[in-house]
Amino acid sequence: MSLLTGLLAFYKLDGDVTDFTGNGHNGTVSNGPLTYGAGVNGQAATGTIATPATDSPRVALAGFSPLPTAWSVGARVKLTAYTTLNSAGCTIVGSDANSRAVVINDAGWVGYSLGGSGVRSGFPAPPVVAVPIGTWTHVGVTYDGTTLRNYINGVQVGFEAIGDLAGYIATFNPKYLLSQTAGFWAAPLDGLIDDIAIYDRTLSALEMAELDTDGPFELPPPVLTGIDPESGVQAGGTEVTLTGTDFVDGATVTFGGVAASVEFVDDTELIATTPAGAVGVVDVVVTNPDDAQDTLAGAFEYVTAASLEAAPVFTKYGSHLVKLLPPGVLWDFEGTSELRKTLVAMGDEFQRVEDRGVDLIEESDPRTATETIGDWEEMVSLPDEQVTEISADIAERRIAVTQKLVGRSGQDDDFYERLCAACGFSLISITRHANDMTRSGTAESGDTLSGVAWAYAITLRVLETLNALTEEQFEAVVRAATHSHITVVFIYT
Repeated sequence: MSLLTGLLAFYKLDGDVTDFTGNGHNGTVSNGPLTYGAGVNGQAATGTIATPATDSPRVALAGFSPLPTAWSVGARVKLTAYTTLNSAGCTIVGSDANSRAVVINDAGWVGYSLGGSGVRSGFPAPPVVAVPIGTWTHVGVTYDGTTLRNYINGVQVGFEAIGDLAGYIATFNPKYLLSQTAGFWAAPLDGLIDDIAIYDRTLSALEMAELDTDGPFELPPPVLTGIDPESGVQAGGTEVTLTGTDFVDGATVTFGGVAASVEFVDDTELIATTPAGAVGVVDVVVTNPDDAQDTLAGAFEYVTAASLEAAPVFTKYGSHLVKLLPPGVLWDFEGTSELRKTLVAMGDEFQRVEDRGVDLIEESDPRTATETIGDWEEMVSLPDEQVTEISADIAERRIAVTQKLVGRSGQDDDFYERLCAACGFSLISITRHANDMTRSGTAESGDTLSGVAWAYAITLRVLETLNALTEEQFEAVVRAATHSHITVVFIYT
């Protein structure tokens, strides 16, 4: 199951307290301002110690309802020290009446405190794993309606089987980050906090480990699939369009290891201006802000200004042909050399074949056909009694062919029975002459008719009912709906 499933709110804390899911559970800072430091990915909020604790910054959350009897909460923390303001510890997600879903106490243990008809607190019994000081650590708590489980770095470190918690669980309603109500239990976090996730379902141990490793919004690596143009002058300044997937605003591009200026268009396109480079073929690398990158080897060629003016430009296939040649200085790729022109011409032909192959795929489907739409119309016998003339609009022609094909599929006995009924006739019997033709020997009176045409003939014996079409109209409808190579014979009873 995706980590996005059941995710009610996610706070990246990159300079603000916006709910990154778009569900609207945005935060409002009080006792602020909230300060920020370097996070796991981007920024993280800084827990600020104040005396008394009620003066410490906290974030009020909007739009939550009491969580169901299954929920999970997780966050990344980097502690400067364990809290010394009280033994109950600091709060990551809090509610009213002393309820807190994730708590780190004065010994660094991860637990919970749920208020209601009393206060139910839980920390794993010793020996326990404490949250380390000075290291980014993922902490979390899950509840499945029966058992609360505590996690550090995706590993369960404690649990308590406490049933449905009755009055306790009903009062847990996420209302604050970094604290809760302004009372004794409002001890602040001493350190950094990042990537707070709140779910309305119970994450499994495997999912808690995945949440620790990736997070629900971990970005996929970029994939670079092409650049255009594939060559430019060695002085630089060539504008190149890079295409691919999963580009992120802030991505960088290098040509032969030298950084280019980059304009982010969208997640599938970047525009880069090449730096200066030595004559020859270089790798092109795209790197996202999270350092994930992809390389297109030998994708760009630096040439002299003179050769670029006169030289034919390699296409994708031409560049591949160059890479297939053995290395060495004997190969003359400059200017208008015969070798360059030969490889360019071969590459262009390969590209033409590929493009026509793509066209063939389009033409094999009447919904996208252009060049072969006339052949499709002939195959389905258009025009016919219903479509009396061919439209000049290609989209309408595609629709007409498609409707004819769809209407003719599955022409079994049930098809004809439904078709007859729609026209006001009852189908008594259907004879398919291909099944009982006499194909050899001497025919006698009463034998089945033979001949090639009868291999593609059917006979419909029908009975006219109320509100039927005329026989002429009925036969026109049936023949229009039947494959063009089939002959239909009608017998009226």
